[in-house]
Amino acid sequence: MVYFSYLFPCDRSKSMKLNINLAALLFIGASAFSVSLPNSVKAVSISNGSFENGAPIPGDFSTLPSPDATSITDWTVSAGSVDYISTLWSASEGSRSIDLNGSDLGALSTLLTIDSGDVGFEQTILFDLATNGSGQKDLSVSLSGFATLPYSIISTGNKPGDSGNLWTTFSYKFTPTSIGTPTLTFTSLSPGNAGAALDNVRVQPIPFEFSPLSLIGVGAVLFIRSKLLQRRKPYNN
Repeated sequence: MVYFSYLFPCDRSKSMKLNINLAALLFIGASAFSVSLPNSVKAVSISNGSFENGAPIPGDFSTLPSPDATSITDWTVSAGSVDYISTLWSASEGSRSIDLNGSDLGALSTLLTIDSGDVGFEQTILFDLATNGSGQKDLSVSLSGFATLPYSIISTGNKPGDSGNLWTTFSYKFTPTSIGTPTLTFTSLSPGNAGAALDNVRVQPIPFEFSPLSLIGVGAVLFIRSKLLQRRKPYNN
């Protein structure tokens, strides 16, 4: 390794400082030109995913018919009816949740926000399900412009949170191709007035990834640091 002290006459302490500064500049430069995820590694946005914001307070529960777009903030009852649950059972997140069956089959929708930083990166929507009553409850999850997928949840307990009817996390994956506000919809497929319980809809954060150039910068810093820590013979003047 060529030291600055060889190229430019200076004492050993100054040489070490120059090498440390060189390492820092190399790391900063590599990071600046690295190809990393935009906007500090972000995911699409879902508002009020645990249904905590809404009025009036539902008490045990309140049946909301379509096309109700005001009772649950940022969500619309887009078909049939749903039950807005508060004290009837324990929510997965916070104190409120949804039974996708009100008087009968229902559907609940919201708009996602996709900006330029989201495009091209796979997104994972997570949501928690349980059942109102024991047995199997079916539903579908759709996103406009993407696939409609079926889901089922089976339990032996009567209410969400009971033994045998614990909240379970499911996922829906998609990769945005353009900015926009597609509609995310949860639709009950089980007839009757007791369906799948829904709560805690959110997007899984995208993990940070170092680019190759960033790793080169880190490697350079560690290499130079190791050299500086080695025992060296004193200079002969």
